[in-house]
Amino acid sequence: MSTMHDLLLSALLAATGWLALRRRPEVVLAAVAAAGMLGADAWFDVATANSGDRLSSVLSAVLVELPLATTLVVVAARRVHQLAGASSSTLPVSRAGT
Repeated sequence: MSTMHDLLLSALLAATGWLALRRRPEVVLAAVAAAGMLGADAWFDVATANSGDRLSSVLSAVLVELPLATTLVVVAARRVHQLAGASSSTLPVSRAGT
């Protein structure tokens, strides 16, 4: 199970990078999915770590996984904001009563 999770997470991170480089709107979906998986991975690693590995699991979660997840959410939010601004400027304005 862990191997499949890691493979899927790696694929999502690669897809997010590829989509971001090409400025594709689908980057939002990939980034949010990857952020969710990173959060779940951090939680799972900390929750299942034995006492000897707990410190490294917490440090990995706090210093790597959760900041990366936060960055991905920010990237997705900025892209949504850009897309909303672009689409609202290209949509025709409806004039009620005319």
